[in-house]
Amino acid sequence: MKIFMAVIFLSLLLYGEDSSLLTRAVTKLIDENRKIEREVQTLREEVHKLKIEQQKSLQKQEDLQEKKIILLQQQIDDLKKSKNSSLKPLKALKPFSSSKYYVVSIRDLNVRLGPGLNYRVVAKLKSAEEVVVTNKIYPNWYQISKDDQVGWVYSKWLRVKNK
Repeated sequence: MKIFMAVIFLSLLLYGEDSSLLTRAVTKLIDENRKIEREVQTLREEVHKLKIEQQKSLQKQEDLQEKKIILLQQQIDDLKKSKNSSLKPLKALKPFSSSKYYVVSIRDLNVRLGPGLNYRVVAKLKSAEEVVVTNKIYPNWYQISKDDQVGWVYSKWLRVKNK
């Protein structure tokens, strides 16, 4: 800016009285420069606000993640406590002499890794699908086989297939 003003001063000295056109052009340039400086300042302020908002957002995300971790840890602790206090041996298997064909009697039947709701769902069967019951844990769970896959289902949702 200092160099710019020096050029203007020298131009005024060199052109003397014929400098009115130059003076107007310089005035216009100075006004443009001030406008640009204001715009730059406004942009800096907006960038600063955005940085603050971004920091707040990141902090919220970190807080949420921390809360999720705490909740998951509590759930793990609760599962450990419940498993330790409520583990019961499976009821004796009733002898199962022959496999029988059964049909699914509800729209979506969860197939689980083991005989109980605490086991993970590994597949779903549709209504009227046929399965082979390969084992029973009385009173409620059947081990089934379908397409060389094995899993457990709640017995209420299967019925013997009519021939």
